[in-house]
Amino acid sequence: MKNSSINKPPTKAKSVDFTKEWSYKSECTFSNCKQGCREAENLVLSNYGDLDAFKGEEILEPISIEKLFENDFEPPRVGSAYKEYCRLESQYYLFDLDHPDYQRNYWNLIGLLWGALQTHQDPYFHKWNYRMECNIQEAKATGEDYSIYERMIHLNDVAEIEPIEEFEARLLLIKMKAGVVYRVIEGKDKPDIEDYLTPMEHIKWLKTNHVPLNPPSITTKTEDSLTILEKGWNEIKLLPRPSQRRLGLKQLQKELKMNPKELCSLIYELQVEKSSKNQKLNNFNAVMSGEFNQKTLVDNFIMSGTVSMLAGDGGSGKTSLLYQTAESVTTGKPLFGRLTTKKRKCLLIQGDESHVNAQTKWKRMNLQPDPAQWELCWKWTASQLPDLRQWIDNNGFGLVQMDSFGVLFGGNEAMNDAEIGLYMYELNSIAADTGAAIVVNHHLKKRTHKNAKEAAKWKPSLGDFFGSSYIVNGIRDAWGLWKKGEHLDGSPIYGLKYLKDNSGLIENGFVMNLLGSEESYRYSLFGDEGGVKELDVRNTIRSQLHSGLKSKAGEWLPFTTLKTFTPKADDRSIKRELANLFTHAAATGIERRPIESGHVGRPKYEYRFAIYGVCN
Repeated sequence: MKNSSINKPPTKAKSVDFTKEWSYKSECTFSNCKQGCREAENLVLSNYGDLDAFKGEEILEPISIEKLFENDFEPPRVGSAYKEYCRLESQYYLFDLDHPDYQRNYWNLIGLLWGALQTHQDPYFHKWNYRMECNIQEAKATGEDYSIYERMIHLNDVAEIEPIEEFEARLLLIKMKAGVVYRVIEGKDKPDIEDYLTPMEHIKWLKTNHVPLNPPSITTKTEDSLTILEKGWNEIKLLPRPSQRRLGLKQLQKELKMNPKELCSLIYELQVEKSSKNQKLNNFNAVMSGEFNQKTLVDNFIMSGTVSMLAGDGGSGKTSLLYQTAESVTTGKPLFGRLTTKKRKCLLIQGDESHVNAQTKWKRMNLQPDPAQWELCWKWTASQLPDLRQWIDNNGFGLVQMDSFGVLFGGNEAMNDAEIGLYMYELNSIAADTGAAIVVNHHLKKRTHKNAKEAAKWKPSLGDFFGSSYIVNGIRDAWGLWKKGEHLDGSPIYGLKYLKDNSGLIENGFVMNLLGSEESYRYSLFGDEGGVKELDVRNTIRSQLHSGLKSKAGEWLPFTTLKTFTPKADDRSIKRELANLFTHAAATGIERRPIESGHVGRPKYEYRFAIYGVCN
């Protein structure tokens, strides 16, 4: 790396004459610019960072007369600084921007102060975007070019509110007409943005009588940035409101000069680095002696302490299945009248349906949950993940249902992988630490089939989950729901396939068959108890084989002996379950080895339950 040196920084900034591009001619002039700036400065500094103080009185939706007289109606609250802000904003439009005294003495100062006021009052650019949309419509009507207005619209942006220390330093420098200063680095023809001194660095440079500021080393830079990251992230997590956390992340991103993807990746790595699991669970005995609340909540369907995802086509009834599951969990009644369910308190976070749509669906389903065990949340954002952990701890929720990932987490194709990885990591951490089951509804990708025969054979896979691979990688259990066909009476038949089996609820790839009711929006097990009966038979065979092998631990047993452990089962079923026991040897402890028969063809095996460290 080349050595860098500092030349004497310029003391005068190269400024752009904005007045050549923007001007506002008014017949009126506001003569006392100095007084206006003093009032604006006092308002900004007195309420800096307090967005509620600048909250306006705008009502975004029409309010009926009946609504006005409802007991729970609350009129929009106006912030303490809003009235003064409106007065100063009206004065701003009275300034004569062409006046030489304004350009010479007040241009930069008023730009900073009124820019800060507008940033606090409209951090999400609602008013700005509305003005740009109006400009676009006017330009379209007159046939003028409107592309400049389209580029000026802020999509999903949050205005930057820099630390107050930097703002005050910037304000002081403007009053001093100090210009800008940048480090001149050897080998660089033009300075980059990071070469310019921040306002506080500029003040320090002035206080030290223009002593050159040496560029910090890579080690110093990373240590300083890490300190900012850790301090900022810890402060953001403690902010009481989701909107404040969103703004906090935006400010932290600006302060570290990173794009959102880089910042989310760093936060993800920071959380992994700070995790205590590697210290607490760093040996076999620690893991085996731990109590991790890993218990089945709904038999063969939902595991506690786990994040699972249910993905299906649009209109497949994912939300109805979610409601039916909540009914069973809050009452403790078997799901579909067959799957044993533990009674737990449930939280529904609903983003896909309004409370009006939900009420209509619940009436049609004749839904009868235990109201005392079911709490609902209709407005939620990903910045409320810290709140979710607290809700579970404070209320003892055993099941959290989220509908759906795309709405609640913005999990579309435009969302970057780092954000999704961060959200999935936090969800898994919450589920593991609280012991609650978290079930997230999601969508399958749209697909086309050449013909009906091809469509009938299709079954979902993890690759059919919509969006980033970070979603599939982050979940522990996954189910795919799709329409398989129709019953003779026209009722739809659905398949519910177990696609990811980290919890080991049932065999990977198992398909539960469900019959949907267009009349009640409910599901029931279809044909031979939806396949669950066959699963129970297989579980019984596997359990009998496992117990028999354990009873003769360490002995190699041929197939003829193994058959005696489950005499009612046929040979094919026994061999299939022995293969499953061997496949999951880490959990079952079953080993196998081929028997030398001297014949060509499929080998025969013998099995044993291994006692590691004793048997050979």
